[in-house]
Amino acid sequence: MALHKEWLLPFASVIRKHAIGGPAFALGDQQTLFTAPYALKRLGAAGLIANPGAQISPDHIHPECISFRSVLGLLGIDGYTDIDMNGHASLNIDLGKPLPEEHYGIAGSVFDLGTLEHVFDIGEAFRNICRLLRPGGSVIHFSPITAYNHGLWNVTPQLFFGFYGINEFDVLDQGIIFPPFYTLWSSLVGPVIKQETVRKRSGGRFVVRVDSQSKAFQYFCNFCFHPARMYLFFAARKRSSSSDVKTFYQV
Repeated sequence: MALHKEWLLPFASVIRKHAIGGPAFALGDQQTLFTAPYALKRLGAAGLIANPGAQISPDHIHPECISFRSVLGLLGIDGYTDIDMNGHASLNIDLGKPLPEEHYGIAGSVFDLGTLEHVFDIGEAFRNICRLLRPGGSVIHFSPITAYNHGLWNVTPQLFFGFYGINEFDVLDQGIIFPPFYTLWSSLVGPVIKQETVRKRSGGRFVVRVDSQSKAFQYFCNFCFHPARMYLFFAARKRSSSSDVKTFYQV
């Protein structure tokens, strides 16, 4: 449940390109894994800072890092609420149970940065995203495709295309993101350098992004190997005002 270095620019780019705004709700007690100077440098170089005067505060778990609220502020998003069951979030809600009706249609944006794979009833969690979003609201996912023993689920792109397609969402952006040198770095450098140093220095620059619908990449993954730390990036916008959430089967 954290915004990684290699996710920062795709995350910020889709927010700025499609004018995604608040009120923003994060699934999970969100953290970041990079410093404020890093965020300012990368976002500034890409021309993605909407509010240069945004207040910068430290992450509540890693105080040397920037808070997720501050990243949203730099991107021009105000009104932030997180949802978790750990006692630290603003809303104490079990995403595996139906969302209370008073929260229907209140979100301008929902961010899932590695949370849904930890929810046993992942289908109900998807339905709750639809219920939470108002018409015109957007959702952004970063969900694991290859994460051994991390969470309960690894997903495939067809889950997102199928579910959001049948529930009248427009796809804003999508892709598969992974750092190709992560495995080499972690295996060679990790045992020598303290984990905190590795976390601060690795990732962010050498990142591969491919189309999640690429048949060639699908065959490569199925018959050769899956790259490590491969995550699906998916952003979509809700068209319908209906609270009747549909489910589907892959055919």
